[in-house]
Amino acid sequence: MARAGRKRKVGVAREPSGKVARVYVNPKQQAAEQPHRVVVLAKFRETQEAGSEFGRLMLQGHITPAQHEAGKLYADVVMSYRASILAQPFTASAIDLGRVGKGPGEGMPDRTAIALYRRYTSAYEDLGKVGRRELIAVNHYAVQEEPIPDDAFALRLEQLQCGLNALVSHFGIDSRLQITDRPK
Repeated sequence: MARAGRKRKVGVAREPSGKVARVYVNPKQQAAEQPHRVVVLAKFRETQEAGSEFGRLMLQGHITPAQHEAGKLYADVVMSYRASILAQPFTASAIDLGRVGKGPGEGMPDRTAIALYRRYTSAYEDLGKVGRRELIAVNHYAVQEEPIPDDAFALRLEQLQCGLNALVSHFGIDSRLQITDRPK
C-alpha cells in the first residue's frame, strides 16, 4: 500500500520519527557573522561589547577599556536616575503608556531616590566641568548609544574621549585597564 500525501524527498536526512532533520546552527558563529559585528577583530566578534555602538568603539581602538567602563558606569547612573523620576525613555517606540499620569518616584524609598540623584549630579557636574560639548558627546554616544556621524567623526570622538577621561577620574577607574580574551 502506498503512503498518503506527497512522496518523500530522496537523500534528505531524517529523524527517527520520519521528520526532516534540522540543521544545527552554532549561535555564537551566527552572532559573530552579523553585519554590525564584522567591523571588529574576529577574536572579539562574539563578545557582548561587539553588539553595541559604544562597545565597538572600544574594540576598534578608538577609546580605551577604562573609558568604556566609565561610559558604561555613567550610563547606568543616568538610567537609574531617569528610572527613579519616571522619565520617558529616549526612544519614542519604547514609551510605556501604563506610566502616564504617575508621579515621580512612586514606590521608591526617598533615601534611594536621593542617593541616585546625588550620584547622578556628582557625575554630571564632573563631566560638565570639561565642557558642554563633551557632556553632550558622552550622553549621545555612551548613554544613548548613537553612532558617531562619519562627517564629524574625529571631532566627536575627541569630545567623547575628553568627557570619558573626566568620568574615568570621577569613578576612580584604573586607566591601565585592558581588554582580556574571555573563555569561549
